[in-house]
Amino acid sequence: MGLGFWRLSVWLVVVGLYGAGCASQPAVKIAKPATRAVVESEYHRVSQLLGFESPDDLLFVSADGGQVHIDKIHARSGRAGLLVPKSTRRFSIKLATLLSGREFPGSWTLIGVHLYSHEAVSCTMGIVSSQAMLPPRGLKLMADQWTAGLIDISSFKRALPEDACLVVDFASPLAEDVYCDDVLLIDNSKTMVAASDGADAWTVRRLGFSWIVERPMQFRVFLPTEQASSDGWQLKESNRVRAIFQSTGETKRLAIYSDGRSYWDGIFKDLSAIGGSAAYEIQHHRPASISIPIEQGRIDRNVPGDVNHDGYNETTGVYQISATGRRLEITIMPRTDLVFQPVLEIQHLPAGEIRATVEGALAGDVLRLNDGRVLITVASAIQRATVVDVRVR
Repeated sequence: MGLGFWRLSVWLVVVGLYGAGCASQPAVKIAKPATRAVVESEYHRVSQLLGFESPDDLLFVSADGGQVHIDKIHARSGRAGLLVPKSTRRFSIKLATLLSGREFPGSWTLIGVHLYSHEAVSCTMGIVSSQAMLPPRGLKLMADQWTAGLIDISSFKRALPEDACLVVDFASPLAEDVYCDDVLLIDNSKTMVAASDGADAWTVRRLGFSWIVERPMQFRVFLPTEQASSDGWQLKESNRVRAIFQSTGETKRLAIYSDGRSYWDGIFKDLSAIGGSAAYEIQHHRPASISIPIEQGRIDRNVPGDVNHDGYNETTGVYQISATGRRLEITIMPRTDLVFQPVLEIQHLPAGEIRATVEGALAGDVLRLNDGRVLITVASAIQRATVVDVRVR
């Protein structure tokens, strides 16, 4: 795997143990806080564990600052919620008791609780027991709005200990009451790209707080989602050719292709375990020259990511082209020994069936994106000036 993969996956590493039971205090490094409202319709399945509509729900909750009670003024859903009194530093939900008789996590990927405060509050959340459990997560409650605190349980493989609790630790004793509602189990798994089975399979999916991009026996990349961290990754594009991600972190843009080539803010890395062609990296540093008859279109030289304004976009590894009609004759002139499987990205081609050929043979994979852009992956290795003929029928 490339260095970028390991750097961006380090958030998965457990760096300590989270206490030794529901009454213990955390002493581990936590992930960067991420705040995002939960909209249940975003997810595949949702199961409510506690809604705090009945006093019986209080049997599952304890707090060190005083007695929690049902509150009928602040409710995220239904008619009531839970009031956690001021002076509380920690409150716990008896998770093992609550889930007695249910498989955990089964196919569930997240567990969460919703919190409301009249002032900004910082806290951590985790699953705590006398045994080693999942590391805690940082959470910031914004004033006067419901905030979802979610924990990724997709990698939790062992039986839930009898003393396991879902625990919320506040940074300091509460100065004001905090309200709690809707303890949920969530299945947020979603497959964005599911290619055909076999050696050429290529999958892009979300599971818990991870994006998983993989091709069997070649590479598997984990990326934290926005819910995992404030600088997690957004999926901007996914299809049978590539997946493009965006982040506010140190690396801003990432393009991963189904054959294992990847571009991390324009830095090429070969992800494939079987080793891709060295030509990918060589041609990335010395991209080919391309030309088009002026009456057919132009080379896009001012696209964000094209650092040299030469028509080659370093951040996505494509040659950028704009069409003015139904036909393009794109001449590719290598500046290296060969150009291996170049990718052309063409905008403004009119609607219709697209046929791309190289010297009379089909050029390779042709894909029209939802916004009308067309990706053409030229299957051959180009060693001399070669024309890719593109026509819309």
